[in-house]
Amino acid sequence: MTDQPDLLAQFSNALAARAELAKTAVVAIGLRHGRHLTGTVWRSDIVVASEQSLPRKDEFELVAPGGAALTAKIAGRDPSTNIAILRLATPIASPSIAAGQALTGALALAIGADGSGAASARLGLVNLAGPEWHSSRGGLIDRRIVLDLRLAQREEGGPVFDAAGSCLGCRPSDRAAR
Repeated sequence: MTDQPDLLAQFSNALAARAELAKTAVVAIGLRHGRHLTGTVWRSDIVVASEQSLPRKDEFELVAPGGAALTAKIAGRDPSTNIAILRLATPIASPSIAAGQALTGALALAIGADGSGAASARLGLVNLAGPEWHSSRGGLIDRRIVLDLRLAQREEGGPVFDAAGSCLGCRPSDRAAR
């Protein structure tokens, strides 16, 4: 070994620190039979989730970071853009997340919820950062972002961060309207 800094260990530690900070941005949305999905804490009383994976019901039990139990009701669904909005019965602390710019070839850190209040993380690259497009269901998406990582179904709906810790797919005006 040399006295040179271990860049791989520094990189690994930096990723672990980013994942630790990002875990406040996710909740586990309870489904049947002990299964769950991930939701992104958008504001103190709003969670954004994957519409296509969310069952057709009006109320859900959630688990926040640290294990706190929450309830939320559907505030809106848009199958054309695969977005569901849940309104929390009791607001929680919302994370301070800056909007990032997706760049093809850049690192992407996806955060999911494990169902007990802890987080999971997956590292990949932004495979494509393209212009607006229409989803297979006809919804207009303002920017196409394709990642080269495969998420477990329970992680679908969680946020994706760039190397600076900013949220990909978030526009500055979206996050500022708190």
